[in-house]
Amino acid sequence: MLRRGVGNKILNSQNVDIRIGARVDSVQYAKDITRLRHIVNLLYPDASRRPKVLGPGGFYGKEWFQSFLLNVAPGVVDGVTHHIYNLGAGVDKDLINKIQDPYYLSQVAETFKSVAQAVKEFTPWAAPWVGEAGGAYNSGSKDPGVTVLLINMSNSTTFNVSLVDDMNLYPILKTVPGRGQKTMREEYHLTPKDGNIQSDVVLLNGTPLQLTKSLDIPK
Repeated sequence: MLRRGVGNKILNSQNVDIRIGARVDSVQYAKDITRLRHIVNLLYPDASRRPKVLGPGGFYGKEWFQSFLLNVAPGVVDGVTHHIYNLGAGVDKDLINKIQDPYYLSQVAETFKSVAQAVKEFTPWAAPWVGEAGGAYNSGSKDPGVTVLLINMSNSTTFNVSLVDDMNLYPILKTVPGRGQKTMREEYHLTPKDGNIQSDVVLLNGTPLQLTKSLDIPK
């Protein structure tokens, strides 16, 4: 069943980390989201069709989150959300090393534990949610771009991943024994320009994903 939710995006704030955007006081945020809950309840009197109210969002900070949770009454929030960008800013010169460091990547587990503990202690009727997540904010570069990041967070499962520089996108029909001729599927490859994984330009099948001189989308 699909569920709808409303929350911190409506309030339009990054409430915990002043490095990202405007800071909202935790007590004021609790008042705002309480008002939001009242509005949602009025608009959706049928509880079975009522959207979930999620908050606060933003980066986890112990004091701010605890203060927020202490000032929301039971039933105000259905999910306690936070953001995970454990690689930090895309402009970080040490970003590549962080991506390849299992110990550094594992540190985010402490954030999950802290949020879960805070929810259990202050708002046991709600559940902890990751409302927004990624590797590095700002899309992994100093300007918006595209970053592909594979992270295996399991300690009991392994995956073998191979990358092949194969640009044969339109192969001829091949004869498969017992199945006749079969067309191989088309594949789309995203690669960083000049092999630089922090490049602002991404190539789609070898073509830069940049607007043309007439500001049209490339074909």
